[in-house]
Parts: sequence; structure tokens; C-alpha cells
Amino acid sequence: YYNLTSAEPKTLIVPDLQDSTIPCRAEDLLVNLNEYRGNVEAVLAKLGDLFKGTQKAAPAFGSAVNAAINLIGSVGGKVIGLLSSLPCVGEGALTLREDP
Repeated sequence: YYNLTSAEPKTLIVPDLQDSTIPCRAEDLLVNLNEYRGNVEAVLAKLGDLFKGTQKAAPAFGSAVNAAINLIGSVGGKVIGLLSSLPCVGEGALTLREDP
């Protein structure tokens, strides 16, 4: 999660994949783009550097989707997810099929 309403965007980490508790108010995470464009662009610019040293991808996609649904539950909306590897951690984890 990223708190986008502070002067400098703050990273908020929830280490438990089974508990999708939101670490702060939803209003701090879901912001008006016109008001907080600078903060959103700052977070997007840092994403590449944050994960450039990652060697092994282990997406927890099911847990992320559940957290997103909980987050937008009070306001409504749509969740769109894109993956480049198989979700292998947390809820909805999958394994590769055996080769024939």
C-alpha cells in the first residue's frame, strides 16, 4: 500500500497474506488524481528501482485481489490485475502443470 495523502508518499507493508487488513484509512490510499498527481507519479517512478534486484518472482495475486476488493468495498469500483508469472504464494496459489 502507499499512503498518497502525505507530503511524501509512504510505503505501508502488511506482512500477513491471509489477513487483508487495510493499514490506514481508505481515503489515504484512494485519492483524487487531480489533487495528488505528483504523489502518484513519484510512486510510479520509484517502482522500477524498488524491485530491480528481485531475482525470483513469487506473486501473491489472490491475497492482493482480496485486499483490493476490501479497499474499494465502501466506494465501489473495478479491480484489474496483470501478472507476468504464476501466482504461487497465498490465497489462490497455483503450481505448474507437469510436462507430458
